[in-house]
Amino acid sequence: MTELAAPPGPPWQHAAPTQPYSAVEPLTPLTFVRPNDTGFTPRPQYTPPGEQEFVMVPGDDGGCEWNPAAYSPRTKFIYYGTRYEPTTFKTFEGNREPLPNGLHLGSTFTNRVPRSHPFGLFGATDTTTGKIVWKIEVSLPAKSGLAIGGDVVFFGEGNGKFHAADARDGTILFTFDPRKSDIPNAGGAAASPSIYVVNGREFVAYAFGGNVPDRNNFGPPPNGGPDDGEATGLCREDINLIGALTYIAEETFDGIGALNVSVHGGRELVKRQQVLFILSEAAHRF
Repeated sequence: MTELAAPPGPPWQHAAPTQPYSAVEPLTPLTFVRPNDTGFTPRPQYTPPGEQEFVMVPGDDGGCEWNPAAYSPRTKFIYYGTRYEPTTFKTFEGNREPLPNGLHLGSTFTNRVPRSHPFGLFGATDTTTGKIVWKIEVSLPAKSGLAIGGDVVFFGEGNGKFHAADARDGTILFTFDPRKSDIPNAGGAAASPSIYVVNGREFVAYAFGGNVPDRNNFGPPPNGGPDDGEATGLCREDINLIGALTYIAEETFDGIGALNVSVHGGRELVKRQQVLFILSEAAHRF
């Protein structure tokens, strides 16, 4: 690590004059590698937020701190994913206002910055040299963890694709694409692979599902449905409410002890299980 001069920011931020910079080649883009079409002024890494809103890389969710990494003693490579996700920041002196989600983080920031061109990367770093050996760009910011078995590394994408790659050079050996499968409603890959052997046969297990924040922020669900919040005309709060309907309905049914719900003025009875299934499917679609 080397301490280098850093942007000062407004005086009331009392920012450190230097910040640490690693000698290891970063997989994470530390500056803009796509056009900045956001309309906001770009600022370099480590810029403290001020009263003028600006956009910065990495963003608050950018980088590789989330995804569990994998290591191979055979290649001596570490395998991980990262996120190119420019974010806008803005704050003011003495800011104690919570964000819309209730969190007190001292700064307002926006993940889904229009025309910020976010994407993801998976790659390998040689631990003996600190250099990137190979990298693969994917359409959505990476959230999947990685696991390695032998000389094959496994990881997934937010659109539901799941890959097996040659751990030595990143060549894709196999891809599961939910759009080409007969598995309905496959979710995004936001977990980590598990690899085990039974009777000499290797198995790879992965829990697909969830991935709601990235689906809301960056694109369509993997089953080919509409883009969240755009083609549907729904805002993020609408989508979150739809996702909560199943829970609300189930709690209500439990409270009144009803097994059936009357609709159309009592002319038709719909079983509790049918209602919950319909709401669950609606929530999944959004």
